[in-house]
Amino acid sequence: MKLWHKFTSFVSWHRRLIAALAAALCVAGIVALAQAPPPAGEPVVAAAGQLPAGHRLTDADLTLVDVPSHLITDTTLRSIDDALDATTTVALDPGQPITGHALLRGGAADEGRALVPIAVPEDELRALLRPGTTVSLIVALGEAPELVTNDARVAALGAEASGTLAGAQSGRGMVVVDVPGEVASVVAVLGQSGQLAVILGRL
Repeated sequence: MKLWHKFTSFVSWHRRLIAALAAALCVAGIVALAQAPPPAGEPVVAAAGQLPAGHRLTDADLTLVDVPSHLITDTTLRSIDDALDATTTVALDPGQPITGHALLRGGAADEGRALVPIAVPEDELRALLRPGTTVSLIVALGEAPELVTNDARVAALGAEASGTLAGAQSGRGMVVVDVPGEVASVVAVLGQSGQLAVILGRL
């Protein structure tokens, strides 16, 4: 008890000095953290600017950025050549690393048409879709459903329609459809907000 009494007396008598030392140590720790070098990164392919879904990539659309190694997945692209002439299946932000899942290769839309990702959350419906399947897209915003297009074709689905880095959204439930260019913007707005219904075949 005498030892504890001496200790508390010492602390009480020198409390200002102890507080100052503690504050100094805290500041030193913060400075050390601030001066610590950033985690080692590796160059990966990224979007050079804002890129819409359905965009065919050129050299001007692509750049290299350093990303921490633990965020790089097996599908993250390392060479710009691997992305050239591929078509984006999701919109990409400037500087966003690109994975193979975010691209559709060998499937660029014909002239006058566009590739647009839409949400198809129902597992049972997605199971019926195959690349090349003709579908009709309808929307029910008013009293009666309205036909958006009966000339859409499935271009990619499942894992092919997601663009992810570790920890990002998986894109599950997205399907890329090939649609006439004049309705592409409407399909994009309604489809990516989940407001489109998909019907197999032409209406």
